[in-house]
Amino acid sequence: MKKTTYSMGLGFFSLLIVSGVFTGLLSPTFIYSLSLLFGYAAARYGNFGYLGPGLGLMIFGSLIIFGPSVSLIEVALLTIYGIVMGLSFFRRSTPEMIFLPSLAMLFGVMLTMFYLQKNLLGIDGLEALIEGYMSQIQIRIPDAQFLMDLRATMKEYSLSIVFLVALIFNLFICWVFSKMLDFRGLKKTGRFVFEYFRLRGLGIVEIIQLYAVAILGSFITKMPMQTALTSLSLVLLSLFYVQGLSLLVFGMKSRGKGKFLVGVMVFFSLTMPFVQFFLAFIGLLEQKKDFRKLENIA
Repeated sequence: MKKTTYSMGLGFFSLLIVSGVFTGLLSPTFIYSLSLLFGYAAARYGNFGYLGPGLGLMIFGSLIIFGPSVSLIEVALLTIYGIVMGLSFFRRSTPEMIFLPSLAMLFGVMLTMFYLQKNLLGIDGLEALIEGYMSQIQIRIPDAQFLMDLRATMKEYSLSIVFLVALIFNLFICWVFSKMLDFRGLKKTGRFVFEYFRLRGLGIVEIIQLYAVAILGSFITKMPMQTALTSLSLVLLSLFYVQGLSLLVFGMKSRGKGKFLVGVMVFFSLTMPFVQFFLAFIGLLEQKKDFRKLENIA
């Protein structure tokens, strides 16, 4: 009974947030707080069934008040994303098993929303994302031919770009959520300890299988094989980069480096392509040899 009351209270509070955003009383960014609210509830109780009444109250209440809309679908998907993340924390999983399911969910949410916005509202969110990036590049490199080629390349590998955006956002959200659990004192759940992140189980055989699937997928979808293979390579490089960055943070912390210096190094790794490729290479090497001896860390 207590859990049902908690769920209904969560649903009513979430309905107030949705109402505030949809009526313009609250900033649209408050919608993303629903992921953290339902994620916390999932991490606390570890059972989707307990969250059903609250989730139903929020969705059906919003549906009755405001009617069906693409925005309501986004609210529902972001809430489910938070629940997936929370359940991963509840299971006290390794950092990568907390990170990867929620990353896959967020990537799916972003693709779904881009599709619905374009086909139902006539809004090309992906094009807006590319143009926003191009406007920043144009300030630094005002070469018309270079910008035209870059825009064409970004459109060709747009799925990889969406994945990279999802990866960055999910990395930040997992870190914030883990800090929130610390603040709330929820000790029975796992934590996203970034310096222990490692792609366990992704070996040479698995990578070859992924490329085989990409080749098969290119034939089925009639996507150019080069595009399919390059897109997969970018996805793998981004994951190995995260692992290499995790190794860097682990090394600095194990040597007693302060948080400020660690933060500076992380910032430079995010802004310098050469450092990113170097960290991705180190992350790939660690698939062969566990430099941190993390086999027994859960």
